[in-house]
Parts: sequence; C-alpha cells; structure tokens
Amino acid sequence: MQALPDLNLLRVFDAIVTAGSLTRGGERLGLSQPATSNALLRLRRHFGDPLFVRCGRGLQPTERAQAMAPLVRQALELLDRSFEMQPAFEPAQATRSFHLCTTDVGALVLLPTLLRELTAIAPRVQLKVGQYPAREVRERFADGELDLAIGHLPALEGGIVQQRLFEDRYVAIARAQHPRLREAAGSHALRGEAFVAVASPGTGHGQLKDRLQAEALHVRLELREFGPVLPLVAGSDLVALVPGRLAATAALGSLRVLEAPIELPPFTVRQFWHQRSHQDPANAWLRGTLRRLFGGGVDVPPPPLSSAA
Repeated sequence: MQALPDLNLLRVFDAIVTAGSLTRGGERLGLSQPATSNALLRLRRHFGDPLFVRCGRGLQPTERAQAMAPLVRQALELLDRSFEMQPAFEPAQATRSFHLCTTDVGALVLLPTLLRELTAIAPRVQLKVGQYPAREVRERFADGELDLAIGHLPALEGGIVQQRLFEDRYVAIARAQHPRLREAAGSHALRGEAFVAVASPGTGHGQLKDRLQAEALHVRLELREFGPVLPLVAGSDLVALVPGRLAATAALGSLRVLEAPIELPPFTVRQFWHQRSHQDPANAWLRGTLRRLFGGGVDVPPPPLSSAA
C-alpha cells in the first residue's frame, strides 16, 4: 500500500469517526460537505475499503475503520504535539474558556472561591461547568471537549491522569433551633430523627443512602443532589449527612454541625484530566490554581462540630 498522499485526510477520517456523521465531521474541521465527501472518497480508494456504512441517520465504521481509528487518533496527537509551539499562558491577558465537570457539591464549594480568584488574576477567562456520567466524561476528554473533572469520582480513578486536592469527611447538619437536639448529649440523639438522603448518582456519595438504610435510620426524603439540602434542613426538623466543606458554606447560625451518627470513611476529592492536556500550559495553569486554592498538600478540616447544648 502506498503512503497516504495527504495527512489531512487522516484528520477527516478521525473527525468522521468522532462525529459519526459526514456533515458533522466536516463541520469540526471547517469543511463543506462536498469537500468532506471528496476526502472520504480518496480515503476509500486508498484503503480499498468503504470505511463507513450508513446506519440510520449516521455512519457506522467498518471493521477496518474501527481497527484504524485509535491508531490514527494517536498519530494525530503525536503530530500535534511535535509541531505545535505552545506559548506560555498569561492569565491576565487570556481569553480562554475552560470546560469543567464537577458535582453539585463541587459547584457549591469550589466555584465561588475559584471565580473570585479568576476575577482578580484572569478577568477574561470563562468557565463552562456541567455534571456528566463517567462514560461521558471519558468521551469528552477523548474528544478534547473537556478540560478538567473535579470531585469525589471513584469511577474516574482508573486510566485518567489525576491529582488529589483534599480529603473531606461527612458530618450531620440540623437547624440551629431544632427542638429535640438543643439539649442533646451527643450524636446518638440523631438516630431517632428523620433524614434527608442524597443518592448523588455517578459520584462516591451514593453510599450515604445505603448506609442510612442499613443502619435502620428513617429516611423521609431522598434527593439526587446536595444543592437543596442546606435550605431544606435549615427550614425543617430534618437531619442530613453532608460533606464537611459543604456544611461550612451554610449561613452562620442557621445550622448546627454535629458528628455523624454512623461511621463513614473519609473521602478524597481529586481533579482529573486527559493525558493530551498534561503539557498544555493553560490546563496546567488551571490545575495549579485549583491545587493552590484547595489543596497544596494540606487538608483543610471541615467546620468545627457544634456543641449539642
């Protein structure tokens, strides 16, 4: 087989594989549909294989194309790294937009501090934040659509570059004027209360509901996210188990922080990124900023537990 006459054809092949569509693949490269069709025709002639067959509204790669796809992607990434001169990242002048994946806890705990820092040192940097399941996170990393994932995300801990930010632990929260806890002697008093349980799918926090039920504690309300928990507890007699750093964001005096009534192991919050971004100066700067703000090798403890009196 002769060498491929135009390496840009490989970029077309990779774009079609990624997009699953001739039109969307061309759009990723800024090519018209006729230009993309012509490139695919040249690829088919060169490899003696149709490479893609129509399936519904998209294109399905042939066995040959499936075998080629990871090798082509790797080759293109190596070429990009070899020829791309990456200037130093200057946060004060940068207009970069970063796409982050984090949990609702991450948004509540990390984003306010991060945004204040960006306003001070990188005022034109933008953030796009979403929460995605682990499989989609991996896909978005592979497609270059995602810069960082941050949180207690055990499903991502294999095969993706990662860095520990801090360790946290679970605490119990109740409203400051809870009628049955104002004179309580300790966390055992919580066992008779009704709880909010947060399932938080896709994160390591899913254990909370299971542990509450295993300990025969009464779960009155189940939620998928932590976001509504603080105001719900502050306005009711419900009790909840939440990460310590989330409890620290509560309005002063509105909630009491108590020892959890069941044993739960501490957990680690990490930041994750794709190997392709490891040497990217902008990505490295953002990782360093997060590490400086929230980690630095020193674990910040959760808020002090309230006295039960």
